[in-house]
Amino acid sequence: MLQSSILANILPDSRLADPKGTVMVDWQNTDGTFIRLELEPIYCFNCGKSNGYVPRDIMSFVSWLCMSCSEKWGEYADSWIVSDEIFWNDVAVEMLTRFGHILTHEELWSLGEQGRLGTALELLTRESPYAI
Repeated sequence: MLQSSILANILPDSRLADPKGTVMVDWQNTDGTFIRLELEPIYCFNCGKSNGYVPRDIMSFVSWLCMSCSEKWGEYADSWIVSDEIFWNDVAVEMLTRFGHILTHEELWSLGEQGRLGTALELLTRESPYAI
């Protein structure tokens, strides 16, 4: 999988250069607290079809190709991404293998702070959108 900085040099960004139609949302964290985020719309980089929103000022690069353009032109090269389901399954398997059970949030945090997660879990936590 290519890093987003490399893809940014190859593929067009799916956000507008001057964002229009941004929305404010209250996003609930896993601990129950809320943060306010400004979201900006994204569009198919080929035909311009709208496809939801991404957090503004957090994302450094977004590239999206709609289903009809993907079917017509094919998936764009080197853009394979692990789905959330596969990612979290990999995390669960590694926890079971290394620790014999699924770690609680507190255990995960504590072991991460102590540097005792092990190489595979440390890599997975770095790849996580919820990095500890």
